[in-house]
Amino acid sequence: ADHNRTYAECILAHTGRSLQHLTLGSPAIDVPTLKHLGTLRVASVFPLEHLYDTLCALAAAPVADLAIECHEDDAEDMCDVLEDFLSQCVERHGEGFFTRLLDVSLCTLSDEPAHAVPACASKIHHTPSAGGAAAAIQRMQDFVRDIRSNQKNATMQASR
Repeated sequence: ADHNRTYAECILAHTGRSLQHLTLGSPAIDVPTLKHLGTLRVASVFPLEHLYDTLCALAAAPVADLAIECHEDDAEDMCDVLEDFLSQCVERHGEGFFTRLLDVSLCTLSDEPAHAVPACASKIHHTPSAGGAAAAIQRMQDFVRDIRSNQKNATMQASR
């Protein structure tokens, strides 16, 4: 895992100035500012325990679209990490912390081979499943809806 991170960081150091789209399968903590990065996709093989730190490391990039894939059994934990991350985005918005983020997609992959095609859609979405994952996805959808509502209210009050 450390080798993969080192390789990913080395590649980003050499190509980062021109990247517009990036798919990560390994953590990347020590990266240059990716000035043109508009789309960031996190693959399902990405280690969940490094997601928050990696997203924070890429915070200065002008990412508008964030797409995260995870296995269905990781959906609940992924929602917790995303909630922490999105809270940080709201708190640090004025500091250039993911200020252009418009769309967050969470795609879940079934562990069953017949359903290996990801179920994704714009915004936070998940296909129905049993257990805590469905509740976590619903909580995340409500959280994103609250963020948008608060941002609209703040914009309307600022324009008065």
